[in-house]
Amino acid sequence: MIGSNMIDSHQHFWQLERGDYAWLKQEPKVLQQNYLPAHLLPLLQQTKVCGTVLVQAEESLEETLFLLDLAQQNDFILGVVGWLDFDSDRVFDELDKLHQKPKFIGLRPVLQGIAQDDWILAPHRLEVVRKLADLNLSFDALVEPRHLPVLAQLLQQVPGLRLVIDHGAKPQDCYWAD
Repeated sequence: MIGSNMIDSHQHFWQLERGDYAWLKQEPKVLQQNYLPAHLLPLLQQTKVCGTVLVQAEESLEETLFLLDLAQQNDFILGVVGWLDFDSDRVFDELDKLHQKPKFIGLRPVLQGIAQDDWILAPHRLEVVRKLADLNLSFDALVEPRHLPVLAQLLQQVPGLRLVIDHGAKPQDCYWAD
């Protein structure tokens, strides 16, 4: 471990050569490059951050497996929040396989990109969320303020769910405003 007891609870890595991350083409140039453990390690040492939680940046099982490989190779990565297709017929099998990975700690569906605000409350998706809670895994919600009432309903329907609201739900009056 590096330095203190401070943990960065949400950080991303990506490797452009993998062919993911189409969304990066619309982002500032500073983001349109590889960001890997070697880039972050000196900053962790400077700031005395002892570990991080690595969070998916692309909606693919392949990226989740890539992140889990990085976590196995780097002690400072304490956990990985990945992605699975909640509508897949194989979602429960895939979740069981990921749960076997030592540093897998949760899933993050990208709700902000789905037009239907209550998408996650469909019965078959609720079953996936219940399985996360049963396995003591986190549900990281990449949402906007419009989703907050839905998340309140989700917590009522799935008691004991560990819910993380990413980026403070991206309030419009904040730095995400155009």
